[in-house]
Amino acid sequence: EEFVFLFPETKLDDAIQSVEKIRKDIEKIEHKTAGKVTCSFGVTEYKKGDDLNSLFKRSDNALYTAKENGRNRVESSY
Repeated sequence: EEFVFLFPETKLDDAIQSVEKIRKDIEKIEHKTAGKVTCSFGVTEYKKGDDLNSLFKRSDNALYTAKENGRNRVESSY
């Protein structure tokens, strides 16, 4: 599944820290059927001239980088 978290008026570094905390909290959960659950995240920041497509594409690229680099991690793209 893929979900979107929006952090209005938040700098990229602050958003990365927030998402890293969410990732660590999820990693602590032991699901009785699925076992350990982990998440990968792609984070980006709005750039002047962005539209939804460019913003989501950059975030999606960062997500796939996280998956390629071993999963259960946060990657960013600006």
